[in-house]
Amino acid sequence: MNDVDERVRRVLVTGATGMLGSVLVPSLKQQGWVVLTHTRRRAADFVADLGSADEAVELIRRARPDAVVNLVAATDVDECDRNPVRAFAANTASVEYLCQGLDVAAPEAFLVHVSSDQVYDGEGPHREEAARPSNVYALTKYAGELAARSRPSAILRTNFFGVSPFDGRKSFSDWVVSELSSGNSLNVFTDVRFSPLTMRCLSSLVGEFLERRVQGTYNVGSRDGCTKAEFAFALARKWGLPEALLSACPMEMGGLRAYRPCDMRMDVSRVEAALGWRMPSIEEEIEGLWRRSRAQTEQ
Repeated sequence: MNDVDERVRRVLVTGATGMLGSVLVPSLKQQGWVVLTHTRRRAADFVADLGSADEAVELIRRARPDAVVNLVAATDVDECDRNPVRAFAANTASVEYLCQGLDVAAPEAFLVHVSSDQVYDGEGPHREEAARPSNVYALTKYAGELAARSRPSAILRTNFFGVSPFDGRKSFSDWVVSELSSGNSLNVFTDVRFSPLTMRCLSSLVGEFLERRVQGTYNVGSRDGCTKAEFAFALARKWGLPEALLSACPMEMGGLRAYRPCDMRMDVSRVEAALGWRMPSIEEEIEGLWRRSRAQTEQ
């Protein structure tokens, strides 16, 4: 372990009680980090509203982190469209205030900021310099990235799936498997493309960025891409669920309020070069998720 690894072991995870945080926190602990958790309302090591500059500074003063992983976000795309002020507060202002707190109380701390593949629009796969936010959610997430760049940071654009611990909030893969297992039919989009990772893989990558303090903006996704319909059919086949319940259709049939980009596939060559990793394929990620699900069922 090098000197940086020995020094940077105390990490604050903001927004730690969300879906990704529920996987990331135990993953970082397994990787040897002392993990401090933050939330705005729920039980955690620290409770603070990052929409307040004063509370953000006080949070950093109390936590004294060597590194921070920021997961705070408003992710409901339609709700962001309805309430852009709230979206700005959660996705942009909170990052600005968090960075201010770090500048004041922990200037040497490294920041990993988790962003979104929705900052892209047009034909993919997209490289990092090709961001083109096209709805309120994407615009506020991109503005949050700009705030994070004000200090030593890694900005990770991503899309993730996997098993959520929350009954009321499912990942896309949870939703597909749950609905098909219940015998419910689903509409799945043939014209929306993405390149997601499992939360397990993403958590391991976050740990790598923390360990190495690799700075910059990176696409963190699978090395290939597929449509949401192809993804859903692949899940159905792997879990042995009825594919006949899946109806492939264009996104316009979904009745969604806000505009959404149709192609969010990402070119992951930059992160592969930076970390020396071979990013997994979607097929490999689905296979891994299925094996872990099966192992848990058999326990």
